[in-house]
Amino acid sequence: MHLVPLVIWHGDLAEAYQLAAAIQNNCACATGHCGAHQAMLDQRFINGILFARSIRERLLREEFKCKSPRSETWRSLLDG
Repeated sequence: MHLVPLVIWHGDLAEAYQLAAAIQNNCACATGHCGAHQAMLDQRFINGILFARSIRERLLREEFKCKSPRSETWRSLLDG
């Protein structure tokens, strides 16, 4: 018997849709056994994603204070 761990999403509905889209964009399987799907079974990973999203703006402000071409490139990548 194979038990699937219980993972609880502590984010809001919009964040859940964004996570589902990210999984779909990074899925490398047809059966739910790729890394993207396996990550969804790890509560610590899920909590880490939500934490990182909650401090994203602060990190961008603190880490990219300078206006060098390289930091501007990274900022544009992170902003999507």
